[in-house]
Amino acid sequence: VTGRRVWPEFQAWIRRTVDEAVGRWCGDVRVINASGSPLETNGSFVFGYHPHGMYPAAAAWFQLSSKWRALFPGIEPVTLAASVIFKVPVLRDFLMWAGGREVSKRSFLRCMLENRDVVLCPGGQAELVEHEGGRDAEVVLCTRHHGFIRIALQHSRALVPIFVFGESQAQLNLFRWQAAQRWSYKTFGFPFPFFPGGWKGTPLFPLPEPLPLVFVVGAPIRPKPRAPGVEVTEEEVMATKTEYYEALRNLFERYKAEAGF
Repeated sequence: VTGRRVWPEFQAWIRRTVDEAVGRWCGDVRVINASGSPLETNGSFVFGYHPHGMYPAAAAWFQLSSKWRALFPGIEPVTLAASVIFKVPVLRDFLMWAGGREVSKRSFLRCMLENRDVVLCPGGQAELVEHEGGRDAEVVLCTRHHGFIRIALQHSRALVPIFVFGESQAQLNLFRWQAAQRWSYKTFGFPFPFFPGGWKGTPLFPLPEPLPLVFVVGAPIRPKPRAPGVEVTEEEVMATKTEYYEALRNLFERYKAEAGF
């Protein structure tokens, strides 16, 4: 929640090595600024990362890559990750050392008070349940969540959609017992059983298929000015939600052919 376990030396090591490591596996990583305009570095943004897929691992490192830093210097959003990750020893340590925090309302609000940019996956684990994966599978987005939009509006933060091509397609959901996964998600907060696959197409190799990654960053959706103490209305939230997901859909349609999907 607090970010106290962030390890600057570990972050610096990721910055030095992530390009080579990801390049060796994926072959190519691109970051596209769809608006063509720079983003200001004053803690003004809530980035939405789509789709969730099986596990959106790149959400933890894309902002440390050289291609992101070249396009958006000075902007390193805090990754807000699923609570279940912070129950897994070693994995949680790596994530916290890299600057990640739990995707809870308390953690989100603390980042706002600290004037930090954040990135989160709005579809969450609900999208994991619906995910199939593979180059020809449909992209499924869960759009019912809008708490992140309300918090962004309350704190006068611009919303920035990011669509990632290649990551969800590289991860297969090899065990699609959706009734059980939906039940376990509602009951325990984490969908199971599931078996991730990708490389070689089997659960024996739960690594993603080595596909190129393309991060398409949309234009900021900026909130309307409001007087201090004025609450955000449900109408504002739903109108912004409609605008946000329409912008996300446009990113997909505009860049899918260029990204090879």
